[in-house]
Order: sequence, then structure tokens, then C-alpha cells
Amino acid sequence: MYWLSFADPELPEGSQFLGAIIVRSNDFITAVAYTHAKGINPGGEVRGVEFPDDARPIPEDMIDCLLSYEDIETKLGGAERMP
Repeated sequence: MYWLSFADPELPEGSQFLGAIIVRSNDFITAVAYTHAKGINPGGEVRGVEFPDDARPIPEDMIDCLLSYEDIETKLGGAERMP
């Protein structure tokens, strides 16, 4: 599983974060390609991190969808705690 964060540094500060997506993938490149194929990639720059084997379970409804900052805060308990 990968956590992908998308941002546009050209946007004004405070609105640069475009969202995050959690996907099942074996590697970063495939994860990004998957978001394009699914039509859920918001564009901008992307960074990603693989979830560690001991990461807490992710609710199924949070996988393969674009997550807003509010989604991350309310449904996942904040990005600083993820993965």
C-alpha cells in the first residue's frame, strides 16, 4: 500500500495541497500510474511513501479515492499519524 500526496507549489500558500490517495501497489511508479488510470489523480507534484507492514488497517472506503485535508483529519486521525 502507498500513501500518495499531491501538491501544486504554484498555488497560493494554504491552498497548495491537492489531496492524498491511498492505493494498493507494489511500487511507487505503478501507484501513480494507477491513480491516472482510475481518473483520481488531481495533478501537481506527487510524493509517496509505502506503508510499513505494521501500519494500522485502513478503512476500505478510504482506499482508491482522493482524500481532502478534512478527510485525513476526521477519518484517519491526521496525516502526522499516517501511515
